[in-house]
Amino acid sequence: MILENTDFQSNTHIYNSNDSEKIDIFKKYDNLENHLETHDIGPKFIPTLIHIPHKIRVHFFKLIEQEFLRIYSKTNKSTILARNISLEKELEILNSTHKNKSIYINSCKNYIISLKKNDVLHENTTDIKETENIVDTIISNYKHIKISLLDLEKYLLNDNQLQAAGYILNMPIPEIQTSNLYFHCDRCNIPFTIKKIQHYTKCCYHWGKLIKANNEQTKIYSCCHENNTDSTGCITFPHHVFKITSPSKLAAEINFVMSQEPIQSSFLNAAVLDCEMIYTTGGMELARITIYDIYENLLIDKLIKPKNKIIDFNTRWSGIKSLDDAKLSLSDLHDILFRDLKLCSSTILIGHGLENDLIAIRLIHKRIIDTALLFQDEKGLQHKHSLKYLAKKYLKREIQTNIIDGHDSKEDAIATLDLVRYKIYHDNLKKNL
Repeated sequence: MILENTDFQSNTHIYNSNDSEKIDIFKKYDNLENHLETHDIGPKFIPTLIHIPHKIRVHFFKLIEQEFLRIYSKTNKSTILARNISLEKELEILNSTHKNKSIYINSCKNYIISLKKNDVLHENTTDIKETENIVDTIISNYKHIKISLLDLEKYLLNDNQLQAAGYILNMPIPEIQTSNLYFHCDRCNIPFTIKKIQHYTKCCYHWGKLIKANNEQTKIYSCCHENNTDSTGCITFPHHVFKITSPSKLAAEINFVMSQEPIQSSFLNAAVLDCEMIYTTGGMELARITIYDIYENLLIDKLIKPKNKIIDFNTRWSGIKSLDDAKLSLSDLHDILFRDLKLCSSTILIGHGLENDLIAIRLIHKRIIDTALLFQDEKGLQHKHSLKYLAKKYLKREIQTNIIDGHDSKEDAIATLDLVRYKIYHDNLKKNL
Protein backbone atom coordinates (compact mmCIF):
# COMPACT_ATOMS: atom_id res chain seq x y z
CA MET A 1 0.00 0.00 0.00
CA ILE A 2 1.32 3.45 -0.93
CA LEU A 3 -0.04 6.43 0.92
CA GLU A 4 -1.74 9.02 -1.22
CA ASN A 5 0.45 11.89 -2.31
CA THR A 6 -0.57 15.42 -1.48
CA ASP A 7 0.61 18.56 -3.24
CA PHE A 8 1.77 20.97 -0.56
CA GLN A 9 2.38 23.83 -3.00
CA SER A 10 -1.19 24.90 -2.40
CA ASN A 11 -2.81 28.26 -1.87
CA THR A 12 -4.99 29.34 0.98
CA HIS A 13 -8.22 28.47 -0.85
CA ILE A 14 -7.98 24.72 -0.58
CA TYR A 15 -11.56 24.30 0.57
CA ASN A 16 -14.55 25.72 -1.27
CA SER A 17 -18.22 26.03 -0.35
CA ASN A 18 -18.84 22.39 -1.29
CA ASP A 19 -16.28 21.16 1.20
CA SER A 20 -18.49 21.60 4.25
CA GLU A 21 -17.70 18.15 5.59
CA LYS A 22 -13.96 18.83 5.40
CA ILE A 23 -14.35 22.25 6.96
CA ASP A 24 -16.38 20.82 9.86
CA ILE A 25 -13.55 18.47 10.70
CA PHE A 26 -11.34 21.44 11.50
CA LYS A 27 -13.91 23.92 12.77
CA LYS A 28 -12.75 23.42 16.33
CA TYR A 29 -9.20 24.37 15.30
CA ASP A 30 -10.01 28.00 14.56
CA ASN A 31 -8.12 30.54 16.70
CA LEU A 32 -5.45 27.95 17.30
CA GLU A 33 -3.13 30.28 19.16
CA ASN A 34 -5.65 30.56 21.99
CA HIS A 35 -6.31 26.87 22.48
CA LEU A 36 -3.19 24.86 21.82
CA GLU A 37 -0.74 23.48 24.33
CA THR A 38 2.87 22.53 23.75
CA HIS A 39 4.15 18.97 24.06
CA ASP A 40 7.48 17.50 25.07
CA ILE A 41 7.67 15.36 21.94
CA GLY A 42 7.10 17.04 18.63
CA PRO A 43 8.67 19.19 15.94
CA LYS A 44 11.98 20.85 16.67
CA PHE A 45 11.52 24.38 17.96
CA ILE A 46 12.82 27.00 15.50
CA PRO A 47 13.38 30.32 17.34
CA THR A 48 13.53 32.36 14.13
CA LEU A 49 10.19 31.01 12.91
CA ILE A 50 7.93 33.84 14.07
CA HIS A 51 5.10 33.52 11.54
CA ILE A 52 4.00 30.04 12.61
CA PRO A 53 3.87 29.61 16.42
CA HIS A 54 5.49 26.43 17.65
CA LYS A 55 2.31 25.29 19.41
CA ILE A 56 0.49 25.24 16.07
CA ARG A 57 3.21 23.02 14.63
CA VAL A 58 3.01 20.71 17.63
CA HIS A 59 -0.75 20.51 17.28
CA PHE A 60 -0.73 19.48 13.64
CA PHE A 61 2.14 17.10 14.26
CA LYS A 62 -0.07 15.34 16.82
CA LEU A 63 -2.97 15.14 14.36
CA ILE A 64 -0.72 13.70 11.66
CA GLU A 65 0.82 11.26 14.14
CA GLN A 66 -2.66 10.17 15.24
CA GLU A 67 -3.50 9.17 11.67
CA PHE A 68 -0.28 7.24 11.20
CA LEU A 69 -0.84 5.48 14.53
CA ARG A 70 -4.23 4.43 13.18
CA ILE A 71 -2.79 3.26 9.86
CA TYR A 72 -0.14 1.14 11.60
CA SER A 73 -2.26 0.16 14.63
CA LYS A 74 -2.55 -3.48 13.53
CA THR A 75 1.19 -3.89 13.10
CA ASN A 76 3.93 -4.19 15.69
CA LYS A 77 5.78 -1.19 14.32
CA SER A 78 3.25 1.55 14.92
CA THR A 79 4.78 3.90 17.49
CA ILE A 80 8.30 4.56 16.20
CA LEU A 81 7.15 4.51 12.59
CA ALA A 82 4.26 6.90 13.17
CA ARG A 83 6.37 9.33 15.14
CA ASN A 84 9.28 9.48 12.72
CA ILE A 85 7.09 9.78 9.64
CA SER A 86 4.97 12.47 11.31
CA LEU A 87 8.00 14.53 12.30
CA GLU A 88 9.36 14.38 8.78
CA LYS A 89 6.03 15.09 7.11
CA GLU A 90 5.27 18.11 9.29
CA LEU A 91 8.70 19.56 8.50
CA GLU A 92 8.18 18.87 4.79
CA ILE A 93 4.89 20.77 4.86
CA LEU A 94 6.52 23.63 6.76
CA ASN A 95 9.30 23.99 4.20
CA SER A 96 7.08 23.54 1.16
CA THR A 97 4.67 26.26 2.27
CA HIS A 98 7.54 28.74 2.68
CA LYS A 99 6.63 29.20 6.35
CA ASN A 100 3.39 31.04 5.48
CA LYS A 101 0.97 30.48 8.34
CA SER A 102 -2.34 30.27 6.47
CA ILE A 103 -0.91 28.07 3.71
CA TYR A 104 0.78 25.89 6.32
CA ILE A 105 -2.46 25.35 8.26
CA ASN A 106 -4.49 24.55 5.16
CA SER A 107 -1.80 22.22 3.84
CA CYS A 108 -1.74 20.33 7.13
CA LYS A 109 -5.53 20.00 7.05
CA ASN A 110 -5.44 18.81 3.47
CA TYR A 111 -2.80 16.23 4.25
CA ILE A 112 -4.64 14.90 7.30
CA ILE A 113 -7.78 14.43 5.19
CA SER A 114 -5.72 12.48 2.64
CA LEU A 115 -4.44 10.24 5.44
CA LYS A 116 -7.98 9.49 6.57
CA LYS A 117 -8.57 7.83 3.20
CA ASN A 118 -5.87 5.24 3.87
CA ASP A 119 -6.83 1.87 5.28
CA VAL A 120 -5.31 0.28 8.34
CA LEU A 121 -2.32 -1.88 7.52
CA HIS A 122 -2.34 -5.43 8.88
CA GLU A 123 0.68 -7.48 9.81
CA ASN A 124 -0.03 -9.99 7.06
CA THR A 125 -0.30 -7.33 4.35
CA THR A 126 3.11 -5.79 4.74
CA ASP A 127 6.63 -6.85 5.59
CA ILE A 128 9.74 -4.99 6.65
CA LYS A 129 10.83 -4.27 3.10
CA GLU A 130 7.42 -2.92 2.05
CA THR A 131 7.19 -0.83 5.20
CA GLU A 132 10.60 0.68 4.48
CA ASN A 133 9.51 1.44 0.92
CA ILE A 134 6.45 3.27 2.28
CA VAL A 135 8.68 5.23 4.62
CA ASP A 136 11.03 6.07 1.75
CA THR A 137 8.17 7.61 -0.23
CA ILE A 138 7.63 10.01 2.65
CA ILE A 139 11.03 10.55 4.19
CA SER A 140 13.56 12.18 1.90
CA ASN A 141 16.24 13.82 3.99
CA TYR A 142 16.24 12.26 7.47
CA LYS A 143 16.99 15.63 9.05
CA HIS A 144 14.84 14.80 12.05
CA ILE A 145 17.01 11.82 13.03
CA LYS A 146 19.02 12.73 16.09
CA ILE A 147 22.52 11.28 16.02
CA SER A 148 23.84 10.09 19.37
CA LEU A 149 27.40 9.05 20.13
CA LEU A 150 26.03 5.67 21.18
CA ASP A 151 24.57 5.23 17.70
CA LEU A 152 27.84 6.20 16.06
CA GLU A 153 29.91 3.81 18.17
CA LYS A 154 28.16 0.88 16.48
CA TYR A 155 29.56 1.84 13.09
CA LEU A 156 33.20 2.46 13.99
CA LEU A 157 35.71 0.46 11.97
CA ASN A 158 38.24 -1.72 13.75
CA ASP A 159 41.94 -1.64 12.95
CA ASN A 160 41.77 -4.62 10.59
CA GLN A 161 38.93 -3.04 8.62
CA LEU A 162 40.76 0.28 8.47
CA GLN A 163 43.97 -1.32 7.27
CA ALA A 164 42.16 -3.37 4.62
CA ALA A 165 40.49 -0.20 3.36
CA GLY A 166 43.81 1.60 2.93
CA TYR A 167 43.90 3.74 6.08
CA ILE A 168 47.33 4.61 7.46
CA LEU A 169 47.35 3.65 11.14
CA ASN A 170 50.95 4.29 12.21
CA MET A 171 53.42 7.10 11.60
CA PRO A 172 55.34 6.14 8.44
CA ILE A 173 59.09 6.59 8.16
CA PRO A 174 59.81 9.11 5.38
CA GLU A 175 61.57 7.64 2.36
CA ILE A 176 64.08 9.89 0.66
CA GLN A 177 63.02 10.55 -2.93
CA THR A 178 65.04 11.48 -5.98
CA SER A 179 64.05 13.61 -8.93
CA ASN A 180 64.54 10.59 -11.20
CA LEU A 181 61.72 8.71 -9.48
CA TYR A 182 59.24 7.28 -11.96
CA PHE A 183 55.49 7.51 -11.59
CA HIS A 184 52.67 6.43 -13.85
CA CYS A 185 50.39 9.26 -14.88
CA ASP A 186 47.20 9.15 -12.82
CA ARG A 187 45.20 9.81 -15.98
CA CYS A 188 46.80 8.17 -19.02
CA ASN A 189 49.02 5.70 -17.11
CA ILE A 190 52.14 6.63 -19.12
CA PRO A 191 55.33 6.49 -16.99
CA PHE A 192 57.32 9.71 -16.50
CA THR A 193 59.91 11.15 -14.13
CA ILE A 194 59.04 13.76 -11.53
CA LYS A 195 61.71 16.14 -12.81
CA LYS A 196 59.82 16.34 -16.13
CA ILE A 197 56.40 16.97 -14.65
CA GLN A 198 56.48 20.65 -15.66
CA HIS A 199 57.59 19.85 -19.19
CA TYR A 200 54.91 20.27 -21.82
CA THR A 201 53.64 16.99 -23.20
CA LYS A 202 50.40 15.48 -24.44
CA CYS A 203 48.41 13.59 -21.85
CA CYS A 204 45.40 12.03 -23.59
CA TYR A 205 42.86 10.38 -21.32
CA HIS A 206 39.20 9.69 -20.49
CA TRP A 207 37.79 11.50 -17.48
CA GLY A 208 34.79 9.13 -17.30
CA LYS A 209 34.54 5.59 -16.00
CA LEU A 210 34.17 2.37 -17.94
CA ILE A 211 30.54 1.26 -18.00
CA LYS A 212 28.75 -1.66 -19.63
CA ALA A 213 27.26 -1.04 -23.04
CA ASN A 214 23.78 -2.22 -23.98
CA ASN A 215 24.93 -5.67 -25.05
CA GLU A 216 26.73 -6.16 -21.71
CA GLN A 217 29.74 -7.56 -23.61
CA THR A 218 31.49 -4.32 -24.46
CA LYS A 219 32.50 -1.56 -22.09
CA ILE A 220 32.42 2.10 -23.04
CA TYR A 221 33.61 5.28 -21.36
CA SER A 222 30.87 7.29 -19.66
CA CYS A 223 32.45 10.58 -20.79
CA CYS A 224 32.35 9.99 -24.56
CA HIS A 225 30.79 6.53 -25.04
CA GLU A 226 33.86 5.38 -26.94
CA ASN A 227 34.81 1.71 -26.88
CA ASN A 228 37.57 0.95 -24.39
CA THR A 229 39.51 -1.07 -26.98
CA ASP A 230 39.48 1.59 -29.70
CA SER A 231 40.14 4.83 -27.84
CA THR A 232 43.21 6.30 -26.17
CA GLY A 233 41.34 9.29 -24.78
CA CYS A 234 38.83 12.01 -25.46
CA ILE A 235 40.55 14.90 -23.70
CA THR A 236 44.12 16.20 -23.62
CA PHE A 237 46.18 18.06 -21.03
CA PRO A 238 49.69 19.52 -21.46
CA HIS A 239 51.12 17.77 -18.38
CA HIS A 240 51.11 14.38 -16.75
CA VAL A 241 49.93 14.20 -13.15
CA PHE A 242 50.53 11.66 -10.41
CA LYS A 243 49.31 10.46 -7.06
CA ILE A 244 51.56 9.08 -4.32
CA THR A 245 50.14 6.02 -2.54
CA SER A 246 53.14 4.76 -0.55
CA PRO A 247 52.91 5.98 3.09
CA SER A 248 56.69 6.44 3.31
CA LYS A 249 56.79 8.47 0.09
CA LEU A 250 53.79 10.53 1.25
CA ALA A 251 55.59 11.25 4.52
CA ALA A 252 58.73 12.28 2.64
CA GLU A 253 56.74 14.83 0.65
CA ILE A 254 54.67 16.17 3.58
CA ASN A 255 54.88 14.47 6.96
CA PHE A 256 51.91 13.18 8.93
CA VAL A 257 50.52 14.19 12.30
CA MET A 258 48.61 11.91 14.64
CA SER A 259 45.56 12.89 16.64
CA GLN A 260 46.37 13.02 20.35
CA GLU A 261 44.53 12.04 23.51
CA PRO A 262 42.16 14.76 24.78
CA ILE A 263 43.88 17.07 27.25
CA GLN A 264 40.64 18.55 28.57
CA SER A 265 37.10 17.36 29.19
CA SER A 266 35.68 19.44 26.35
CA PHE A 267 36.56 18.21 22.87
CA LEU A 268 35.02 17.61 19.46
CA ASN A 269 32.93 14.45 19.90
CA ALA A 270 32.10 13.77 16.26
CA ALA A 271 32.25 15.49 12.89
CA VAL A 272 31.80 14.83 9.20
CA LEU A 273 34.42 16.06 6.75
CA ASP A 274 35.07 16.22 3.05
CA CYS A 275 38.12 17.44 1.18
CA GLU A 276 38.93 18.54 -2.35
CA MET A 277 42.34 17.85 -3.84
CA ILE A 278 44.38 19.23 -6.74
CA TYR A 279 47.43 18.02 -8.67
CA THR A 280 50.79 19.64 -7.90
CA THR A 281 54.44 18.92 -8.60
CA GLY A 282 54.36 16.93 -5.34
CA GLY A 283 51.38 14.77 -6.27
CA MET A 284 47.86 15.35 -4.97
CA GLU A 285 47.51 18.02 -2.30
CA LEU A 286 44.69 19.36 -0.17
CA ALA A 287 42.97 22.44 -1.60
CA ARG A 288 39.74 22.70 0.40
CA ILE A 289 38.41 21.22 3.62
CA THR A 290 34.86 21.31 4.95
CA ILE A 291 33.86 20.06 8.40
CA TYR A 292 30.42 19.96 10.02
CA ASP A 293 29.52 18.72 13.47
CA ILE A 294 26.80 16.06 13.69
CA TYR A 295 24.18 18.78 14.26
CA GLU A 296 25.06 20.19 10.84
CA ASN A 297 26.81 23.28 12.19
CA LEU A 298 29.59 24.34 9.83
CA LEU A 299 32.89 24.27 11.72
CA ILE A 300 35.28 25.08 8.91
CA ASP A 301 35.20 25.56 5.14
CA LYS A 302 38.59 26.82 4.00
CA LEU A 303 40.85 26.87 0.97
CA ILE A 304 44.36 25.55 1.67
CA LYS A 305 47.61 26.70 0.05
CA PRO A 306 49.52 23.76 -1.45
CA LYS A 307 53.17 23.24 -0.63
CA ASN A 308 54.17 22.66 -4.26
CA LYS A 309 53.50 24.28 -7.61
CA ILE A 310 50.03 23.68 -9.01
CA ILE A 311 49.83 21.54 -12.17
CA ASP A 312 46.05 21.20 -12.46
CA PHE A 313 43.16 22.38 -10.29
CA ASN A 314 41.29 19.20 -11.23
CA THR A 315 38.18 21.38 -11.37
CA ARG A 316 35.87 18.74 -12.80
CA TRP A 317 36.21 16.84 -9.52
CA SER A 318 37.49 19.37 -6.99
CA GLY A 319 35.35 22.37 -7.91
CA ILE A 320 38.50 24.47 -7.39
CA LYS A 321 39.23 27.13 -10.01
CA SER A 322 41.61 29.36 -8.08
CA LEU A 323 43.51 29.37 -4.81
CA ASP A 324 44.27 33.10 -4.83
CA ASP A 325 42.17 33.50 -1.68
CA ALA A 326 43.81 30.60 0.16
CA LYS A 327 45.47 31.89 3.33
CA LEU A 328 46.08 28.72 5.32
CA SER A 329 48.94 26.28 4.98
CA LEU A 330 48.52 22.64 5.95
CA SER A 331 50.40 23.39 9.17
CA ASP A 332 47.95 26.23 9.92
CA LEU A 333 45.09 23.81 9.35
CA HIS A 334 46.54 21.34 11.84
CA ASP A 335 46.65 24.10 14.45
CA ILE A 336 42.99 24.93 13.81
CA LEU A 337 41.93 21.29 13.99
CA PHE A 338 43.67 20.53 17.27
CA ARG A 339 43.64 23.90 19.03
CA ASP A 340 40.41 25.55 17.90
CA LEU A 341 38.13 22.66 16.95
CA LYS A 342 39.60 20.45 19.68
CA LEU A 343 39.87 17.41 17.45
CA CYS A 344 41.53 14.56 19.34
CA SER A 345 41.96 10.79 19.20
CA SER A 346 38.52 10.34 20.80
CA THR A 347 36.76 12.30 18.05
CA ILE A 348 34.63 10.24 15.67
CA LEU A 349 35.32 11.31 12.09
CA ILE A 350 32.72 10.53 9.41
CA GLY A 351 33.41 10.61 5.70
CA HIS A 352 33.13 8.78 2.39
CA GLY A 353 36.35 7.11 1.31
CA LEU A 354 37.86 8.99 4.21
CA GLU A 355 41.27 7.38 3.81
CA ASN A 356 41.91 9.73 0.87
CA ASP A 357 40.86 12.81 2.83
CA LEU A 358 43.05 11.88 5.80
CA ILE A 359 46.02 11.36 3.49
CA ALA A 360 45.43 14.81 2.00
CA ILE A 361 45.25 16.30 5.51
CA ARG A 362 48.23 14.11 6.52
CA LEU A 363 46.30 13.03 9.59
CA ILE A 364 46.46 9.62 11.24
CA HIS A 365 43.21 8.90 13.04
CA LYS A 366 41.48 5.66 14.04
CA ARG A 367 37.95 6.56 15.15
CA ILE A 368 36.38 6.33 11.70
CA ILE A 369 32.95 5.84 10.14
CA ASP A 370 33.23 5.42 6.38
CA THR A 371 29.98 5.41 4.40
CA ALA A 372 31.78 3.72 1.50
CA LEU A 373 32.13 0.71 3.82
CA LEU A 374 28.89 1.24 5.72
CA PHE A 375 26.84 0.63 2.57
CA GLN A 376 28.83 -2.16 0.98
CA ASP A 377 27.00 -4.91 -0.87
CA GLU A 378 27.77 -8.59 -1.26
CA LYS A 379 30.70 -7.81 -3.58
CA GLY A 380 32.74 -6.97 -0.51
CA LEU A 381 35.59 -4.63 0.31
CA GLN A 382 36.87 -4.37 -3.25
CA HIS A 383 33.61 -2.85 -4.46
CA LYS A 384 32.80 0.52 -2.92
CA HIS A 385 29.88 2.54 -4.19
CA SER A 386 30.37 6.21 -4.97
CA LEU A 387 28.79 8.86 -2.77
CA LYS A 388 26.76 9.98 -5.78
CA TYR A 389 25.30 6.48 -6.18
CA LEU A 390 24.49 6.08 -2.48
CA ALA A 391 22.85 9.50 -2.24
CA LYS A 392 20.61 8.69 -5.19
CA LYS A 393 19.75 5.18 -4.01
CA TYR A 394 19.09 5.84 -0.33
CA LEU A 395 18.42 9.58 -0.02
CA LYS A 396 16.67 9.97 -3.38
CA ARG A 397 19.04 12.92 -3.88
CA GLU A 398 21.05 13.99 -6.90
CA ILE A 399 24.51 15.32 -6.01
CA GLN A 400 27.67 16.09 -8.00
CA THR A 401 25.56 16.95 -11.04
CA ASN A 402 27.73 19.80 -12.34
CA ILE A 403 30.49 18.27 -14.47
CA ILE A 404 31.80 21.72 -15.39
CA ASP A 405 32.13 23.37 -11.98
CA GLY A 406 32.89 20.13 -10.14
CA HIS A 407 32.09 18.79 -6.71
CA ASP A 408 31.17 20.84 -3.65
CA SER A 409 32.66 19.56 -0.40
CA LYS A 410 29.79 21.11 1.58
CA GLU A 411 27.20 19.20 -0.45
CA ASP A 412 29.20 15.98 -0.19
CA ALA A 413 29.71 16.30 3.57
CA ILE A 414 25.98 16.83 4.20
CA ALA A 415 25.09 13.88 1.97
CA THR A 416 27.53 11.72 3.93
CA LEU A 417 26.00 12.82 7.23
CA ASP A 418 22.49 12.12 5.93
CA LEU A 419 23.55 8.63 4.89
CA VAL A 420 24.60 7.98 8.48
CA ARG A 421 21.21 9.31 9.61
CA TYR A 422 19.56 6.94 7.14
CA LYS A 423 21.57 4.01 8.50
CA ILE A 424 20.73 4.84 12.11
CA TYR A 425 17.04 5.25 11.31
CA HIS A 426 16.64 1.97 9.44
CA ASP A 427 18.76 -0.07 11.84
CA ASN A 428 16.72 1.24 14.79
CA LEU A 429 13.51 0.57 12.87
CA LYS A 430 14.49 -3.06 12.28
CA LYS A 431 15.50 -3.42 15.92
CA ASN A 432 12.03 -2.34 17.01
CA LEU A 433 10.14 -4.67 14.66
